[in-house]
Amino acid sequence: LEYKLYSGDLYRCVSDFINDFEVSNTRATDIMSFFIQARMWNSVFWVVDKYPIITKFMKLQIKEMGDFLAMIGIKCSLLTMWEVIQNEQELLGGAEYSINV
Repeated sequence: LEYKLYSGDLYRCVSDFINDFEVSNTRATDIMSFFIQARMWNSVFWVVDKYPIITKFMKLQIKEMGDFLAMIGIKCSLLTMWEVIQNEQELLGGAEYSINV
């Protein structure tokens, strides 16, 4: 999405995000796209922290997920990190675990 960065757009994004108890996935994606284009990285992670399911709609490549998860670990809550990982099951596809007793 292409945005021209106007202060009114910033106000609408923040206002919609704060005032709506439940923002649709489409609107949350639009808000996050605005913050990405404006290079407001803390705001991007604010959206991810509130709506972790949004990462599913970002279409990140597996190679990019490591850096992205590292930033989520720094900027967001542990619960958000867990929800993002749950939503990205393909990350755990080859993982095996064993319990030694």
